[in-house]
Order: sequence, then C-alpha cells, then structure tokens
Amino acid sequence: MFIDYLGVDPEKKTPLLIIEAKAWNKPFIRPRDGRVKGETGELLQKAIAHIRLEEDPTRSPLILEWHEWLVQVRDYVKGLREKHNHSVQRLVITSGQWMIIFSKPVQTFCTDEPLDNDQWMILRKESFVEESDDIYDLIARKNLVKSPPRLIRETQLLAFFRKDDLAGVFHSLLVKHEKTGHSHVRVVPQIQIYPSVTLLRRDGHTISIHDGKGSFSIPFKDDGADLKEHFKLVDEAAKALLQTVSLGLNASLQPFSLENFSGFPSRPRHNAVTAIFQGDLGISYKLFVDMDPTHPGEGVIVTGNLTHFLLPIPSKDCQFHEWANCRRKGVETGNHSIDVRSVEPRSFFKSGELHHCAHNGMHSQRSDRCKIDPIDRYICCMACAFKVVCWPESINHNLPCGT
Repeated sequence: MFIDYLGVDPEKKTPLLIIEAKAWNKPFIRPRDGRVKGETGELLQKAIAHIRLEEDPTRSPLILEWHEWLVQVRDYVKGLREKHNHSVQRLVITSGQWMIIFSKPVQTFCTDEPLDNDQWMILRKESFVEESDDIYDLIARKNLVKSPPRLIRETQLLAFFRKDDLAGVFHSLLVKHEKTGHSHVRVVPQIQIYPSVTLLRRDGHTISIHDGKGSFSIPFKDDGADLKEHFKLVDEAAKALLQTVSLGLNASLQPFSLENFSGFPSRPRHNAVTAIFQGDLGISYKLFVDMDPTHPGEGVIVTGNLTHFLLPIPSKDCQFHEWANCRRKGVETGNHSIDVRSVEPRSFFKSGELHHCAHNGMHSQRSDRCKIDPIDRYICCMACAFKVVCWPESINHNLPCGT
C-alpha cells in the first residue's frame, strides 16, 4: 500500500487525510461508453455501488482507469480501518485539473449505507477559487485535528479545560536531558526539570500545564549534599503550581497516584507511512514519559502524587550501588565501573552513589519494565518514583535489592 500523501494527527499519529495524486492530463470522471447515462455525481455513485458488489471491472459504469482508482482508494480506507482500526476522515483524488473530495470515506467505501452526493464534492479547476471556502472547510487542519496540545502554559488553561472535564490530576515534570562539556575533554549529562501538572480529560486527552518558571537542574556534586535541597525546592514549586491550577479551575485538586494514570499515547518509532506497515500508527501503550521526537531529549514525565521522578533515598538499603561490590559477587553489569557521569550509556549517577544501580540481574529484569529509560538506564529502582508501577509488591520481594 503506497499512499501518495497522508495527513496525520500530530499528537496521536493517527491518519486523518489521504490525497491520491494523478497526473495532470489524467481524465475527469468519464462513462465507460455512451450507453451509460447520468450526471457526474450519479455516475460516481453507480461506480462505487458497482465496486461494493465486487462486480466485473469491465462492466463498471466508468472507464477502467477510474474503476481501478476507486478500488485503489477503497483499499487504502479499508486497510487502515481493518488492519489498524483507524477511520480516515477525508479522501481526495486530484490531478490538479479536477478534484474529488470524499467527506465520509469510511461510510462511502466500507459500509452498506446508502450512497448520495453529500458524501463527496466534485470540482473542476475552473471552480476551485469559487468553491475555496468549502474546500477549506472540508480539509483544513483545524477541522480535522481535534486533539488539544499536550503542553500549555497555565494562562491557557481555560481555553482547553473546564472543571467538569476533569477525570484525573497528576504531578508531572517537563524534562530536558542534554549534554554539556567539550567533546575533546569531557562530556557529561545534565537534566533540567520544570514542575508541571498533567490533567486527564474525560475524553481521554492529557494536557500538561506549566508556568514557564521554576527551572531546576538535578545537582551532581560528588558528595550529593545538594540533592536534599533540590528535592525541597522542586516539591515547593510543584505544589505551588498545583494550587495555581486549582484556583484557575475553581476546584480543590488532589493529585492521583501513578497507578491511576492511563498513560500517554505512544509516538510511533517510524515515520507515519512506514508506521502503517509496522502496525505502530497510533497504538497506545501505558507510557509515563512522553518524549518529543521533534526536540531531542525533551519530554514530560508524570509522577502521580509525588513531585519528582526520583526519591530522596532508596526504599531499601543495598550494597549493589557499587560496581566493585557487584563484581565481587559476579553480578556486575557491564565490563567496567561507571566512575563519571555518563552520556553513553545514560547514567546520570555514578557507581557508589545511592541512585545508581550496578546489578546485572536487576538490569536484565528491568529492561522491559523501566518507565524512565529515555532519561536514564542506571537509576536504582528503589530510588525511583515508578517503583510502585514497575515492581508491585507481588514481585518486589523476589528482587536482589538489599541482599
């Protein structure tokens, strides 16, 4: 399936608009022979009914070329619906000299519902300007994309939200993972965070709100003395922002726990067209970290009723923060200790620090569980806010931590 042009929802990555482009000199809707009578719209209706019944192509009311084009776009619409459960909102066939806009392509091509001229708009080049308002209304981005932005400032809150829309409230953080330093000397990671509040609407959309203030860099002094102050400042800023949002909605908002978050919709790993074939277009997983593919290292982390994705200290005493201890017991991860903050592999904390994990068994078990892998791969699970969702109590006792 090779679609010429595919319009995709920028947030959900679901297909909205298909444009099938034909050569400039390709014919307008034309009957198969003089015995087939009718206006253009009537001919198109007969041809689609013919296709619905899977009748002989050589007996189509239209010339064989048009029959094949209609079968082609029918297959696009049906394929997206049957294989990926996505309903395209508009379908356009055009040569530049003429244009057919199908306003209800799923109803037209995938159902047995009656066909009528309200399901399409048939245009020749001479009428494009005169009919431009109707063309715009049918295929304009603002009329197809109904999703709100995922990230707004608190001053925009009431444009996208009302108190009655509320289905969930969560602390969250805008995050920026970046590199600092000179490549010929030493490059180290830096993690900037900005407190935010993520609201879940009753229609399933999530909106994260920030105030443009409160930038915090996770400290990395070797003695760890600044971490305690860092957690305190982030907590204060996060709770102040929650209060601001509460006042904006005229409601007393209490954050939900992480277990109650339904997850961000996934962003496909592939470009939109390739994603169709990979089955990755618009699929939703329970993601707690929403990384922005257009701005590397930037994203939003939902933290539930906590105000940071890290805990001040691990919930268990453990000897496996130190790579050398793991090596002595034969459970070390990697071929060497991470003794400096690392960009590759991603390890903000280094061996021996309480937020670092060097246990190979833990790394193997967490590989398909870790929620913050886009940010860091060596964070100690017992010092992470996502411990409650990654390691529920039913399996927590089987972990090597603390032994």
